[in-house]
Order: sequence, then structure tokens, then C-alpha cells
Amino acid sequence: MKRVFTSAICLSLFAILATAAAAQNKAAPKPFYTSGYYNGIEMSSKESGDYFGISIYLTQSANDTFALVTEAPIGSINDPVLVKAKMSGKDMRTIEFSLPGDNGERKFKGTVTATGLTMDYFDKKRVLKRQCARTFSNVAGGVNGEDTGGTEVYVTDSGGSWFALVSIAEGEMGEPVLVPAEVSGKNYDKIAFTAHGNKLTGTIGRSSMTLTQDGTRLVLKSKCYQ
Repeated sequence: MKRVFTSAICLSLFAILATAAAAQNKAAPKPFYTSGYYNGIEMSSKESGDYFGISIYLTQSANDTFALVTEAPIGSINDPVLVKAKMSGKDMRTIEFSLPGDNGERKFKGTVTATGLTMDYFDKKRVLKRQCARTFSNVAGGVNGEDTGGTEVYVTDSGGSWFALVSIAEGEMGEPVLVPAEVSGKNYDKIAFTAHGNKLTGTIGRSSMTLTQDGTRLVLKSKCYQ
């Protein structure tokens, strides 16, 4: 009887250990990011080469969410507009923002998912697909009370005009600034822009962006929010 009891204990212990091991081996759930690029601009006519739609790049400071909005409402692609956005609802996936217009503000509301952003645009529901974009970052920290530090740059082309959305973290993530950029080179791999009073020049590669400021070299790695 004693042997049976001991065996039962061993079997129970083995089952507990096996369950714990299985839990450790189970893949952790993929983190969800509201930040990222949501593309809804497509060619409306191959003959004319016109585009139509809206794309949105979302990014966060320490306290707020910002939307960089690019529209192609009448064939050509407009310059991007940076506005503050409101996030609410379950998991903070409902987004609301307003864009300035000739006839007053236009209000937008949508829902962010792991694969896209669903919203009404010109009275039609559209799904903006989440995609990787030209985002480069060396931002680190922000875990277990650590200060956040580093620089993040998103580069976008708007109908031939280039822009850089620059966020700098000094203790915490600051608000992004949108500045014009000069992009050149055979493969559009040379970049120059001025942000926060600092002029930066550099090279854009597949996996990183190298910037130089007053002789100081800064390497930002490619980052995809998906």
C-alpha cells in the first residue's frame, strides 16, 4: 500500500512538471502595437496613373497618439498632415482624429487590428492594410522603470516630396515632429533633414539608417510594427 501511495505522488508530480514545461514551451502571444503604417492608397486608373485613398502612420509619445495622414482624394497624393489622435475602447483600438479642411474639420473614426485599420472614407468602409514602412529606430528602455532613450525616424514619399517624422526619447518618448527631407541617390538612399534645430545627413539601407550630426554617427535599425 505504501508503494502504491508513493507511486501516485510521483505520477502527480510528473504531471505537474510536464504541464509547467508545456506552458514554458508554448509560444508567448505576439505583442499588439497600435503604432505602425496602414496603407489604403491604390492606383485608381492604370491609364491615367491616378491614385485614390488614404494612408495613416500611427506613433506614440509618452502621453499621446499621433496620426500622420496622407490622402489621395483627386488623383494626386497630398502632403502628409500630422494630427493628434484619441484612442479608446477595448485594448485602446478605437481611433478618432480630425483633419483641417477648407469647409471645416473632417472627423474620422476607425478600429485598429493586428492586420489593418478599418474606417469610413468618402462614405465607404475601407480597410487600410498594416504594412512595414521606412521606420528606423534605436529607442530602448522603458521597461521596469528604466528611462526611455533614443531616436526614431519614419521616412515617407508624398507624390515626389519627401518628409521625415522624427521622435526623440530623453527619459520618455517626446512628441514627433514632421519635417521636409531631401532624398537623393540612384536608389533614393541619401537623406538630409533638420529636426529640433539639428541638421542630419545620412544613408538609408535595407536594415538600417546611418545619420551624422556634427561628426557624431548614429545608427538606427529598421523597425516594423506588426
